[in-house]
Amino acid sequence: MDGLVLDTEPTFQIAWRQAAEDLGFTLDDALCRSFSGRQYADIEQTIMKRFGPDFPLRMFRERSAECWRNHVDVFGIRIKPGFDRLTELLRRRQIPFCVATNSDQPNTLECLRLAGLEGCFAEIVSRDQVPRAKPAPDLFLEAAKCLNAALGECLVLEDSAIGICAARRAGAIPLLITDQPEVVEYAADQPFLVLPSLLAVVELLESGPRQS
Repeated sequence: MDGLVLDTEPTFQIAWRQAAEDLGFTLDDALCRSFSGRQYADIEQTIMKRFGPDFPLRMFRERSAECWRNHVDVFGIRIKPGFDRLTELLRRRQIPFCVATNSDQPNTLECLRLAGLEGCFAEIVSRDQVPRAKPAPDLFLEAAKCLNAALGECLVLEDSAIGICAARRAGAIPLLITDQPEVVEYAADQPFLVLPSLLAVVELLESGPRQS
């Protein structure tokens, strides 16, 4: 969901930076970028490791949530370009799809609602529904069950190296959607294919597979 369907990652980074600044700390760009695709508990552990045991984690959690809400109330949450065309194509071809996210269910539903996508997904698999978050394969194993599909026939669209790793471990076909060279570098040779946007995915599906 975050970074692929919704352009939420910048909103989270703005909130985390503002909350840290309010508490007298600085989250640099490199650290914020490293949070892409990771579950929130892991992000908190990384922040504690960076700033030490005296970092006021509870206050940071409360303040960042407040900063995030203030930001999205004003600016909303943008849907990534090509998402509408992609879901229209999938429905037209009767191809089942779902969202599998490292966010928990309440946050997932709230973000989709704020973006105007409430009810868009017939199936939602969130972090709190499985034993382990990405990069473990659990989310995609559960998603395949929900779709009643064999994993080898599932195309997983991901925007992070962590998500691609999870898809590969699950035995699905990983497709990396990014125009960021560093993300491609982190993912190494794991993706089946790299495309710059969801619009490029639509073009690929409409034109059919091509030899490469």
